[in-house]
Amino acid sequence: MRIRTTFFIFLCIAVAGVFGWYFLYNQIIANAVAANKITIKRQEAQLAQKQDQSLAAFLATSSRTATTLLESVVPASGSVPFISMVEGLAKEASIGLKVQNVGIASATTVAPSASTKNFDALSLSLSVQGSWADIHTFLDMLETLPYKVRLDKISLTQAVYTAPTTGHTNTPIQSFWSGSLSLSALKIVSPGDLQN
Repeated sequence: MRIRTTFFIFLCIAVAGVFGWYFLYNQIIANAVAANKITIKRQEAQLAQKQDQSLAAFLATSSRTATTLLESVVPASGSVPFISMVEGLAKEASIGLKVQNVGIASATTVAPSASTKNFDALSLSLSVQGSWADIHTFLDMLETLPYKVRLDKISLTQAVYTAPTTGHTNTPIQSFWSGSLSLSALKIVSPGDLQN
């Protein structure tokens, strides 16, 4: 009987030990799963923080780029100031300039990939007169404007002023050039004209 009692006690201890180990094993697994969830949440938070930082850096760069791009486009209400600036450049280059025609064309004449929904082209037909060097300086100024500009249809002819002299020959006094050119600049569509 004593052997049975001892056996029963060992059996109870063994069963209690198995249940204890099973409980401890489940507790270790539960702690590991909880720790893994915390680690995953930390990693997700770090990833979200990195994505937020990347997005903030992208937006900062993009807004600077967008600002720079928008500065290269004539504002919706900037046609008159733009034309005045072109006239000022002509004066600075010491040439005669006359604006023959002002119009609006498709933005694709200046920038083939431009959105015709938000942009137009401000088109100017100009007549110019002056020395070759001065007209060349004026054209250089137009090409280096901080705007998206296209020059085309440039036509120049040379003329020479002469003065009569004794006899039947004329003496050249001064050579000058005159002609015409077309200028188109990318322009934002007026706010009332913007389409959704």
